Amino acid sequence: MEIPWKDWGPSSTRIFEDSCGFYVGIGGSRILRAVSTAQSMDGPPFTTEYRLHMVDFSPLAVLHHQGLGQVVREPSVIDLEGELVTTSLAYVEVISSRKSIPLDDTIFLWMDNNRIYVFHMEADSVGSSLF
Repeated sequence: MEIPWKDWGPSSTRIFEDSCGFYVGIGGSRILRAVSTAQSMDGPPFTTEYRLHMVDFSPLAVLHHQGLGQVVREPSVIDLEGELVTTSLAYVEVISSRKSIPLDDTIFLWMDNNRIYVFHMEADSVGSSLF
């Protein structure tokens, strides 16, 4: 039996409109996003600064967030090619306390279930590899 998306999808998904950021990693029920906070045209090169947002969709995280982050339960509406789509999957969002993290081609971020890793490649290490 086919169950239409409109009957199960909106309460089981969350769509983010993210024109000023990008996804850094996905691990388990978590997504790490870098969201733009400032742009600078001063001096070369053009830089954008980001704040890290960890989003956890685990029902246990939502239930037992214990003061870590903010629980978001309000639905969000996004326009997808002229159709308004409302999604309402609850999540916990933790935002980094650092106001600006410059991300460029020399900084790599990734995550596993418990940690966020930051690797910065120094200018004199061009050609080196990270395994």
